[in-house]
Amino acid sequence: MAEGPGPPKDAYFAVKTVIRMLDGAKYLERLDTPPRTWALLFERGGEAFVALWSLDDSWTATLGDVSMVKGVTSMVGTPVLIAGRSMKSRAGPST
Repeated sequence: MAEGPGPPKDAYFAVKTVIRMLDGAKYLERLDTPPRTWALLFERGGEAFVALWSLDDSWTATLGDVSMVKGVTSMVGTPVLIAGRSMKSRAGPST
C-alpha cells in the first residue's frame, strides 16, 4: 500500500494557526518594532491581541506588562512560555 506524501510541513500549521487566530478579528494598527520584526494589533470580542513575527531566526521581545498576557502561541500552534518579562523565539512568527 502506498504511503501519503509525508507529514505536513510547518507552513501548513502556520497558515492553519493564522486562520484560527485571526478568524473574526478586526485589524487595528501596526505597532512600532525593530527592523525585520512586525507586530499587528487586532481586536475580537472586546479583547485585543497581537500577531508578532520576525524574519530573524532568533529574537527576544520584552513585554511591558505581562499581567494582561493570557497566552502566546507559536506559528505552528504550540504554546510559548514567557519567562519574567521576556519572550524568546528560535524561529518563525508568534501570535
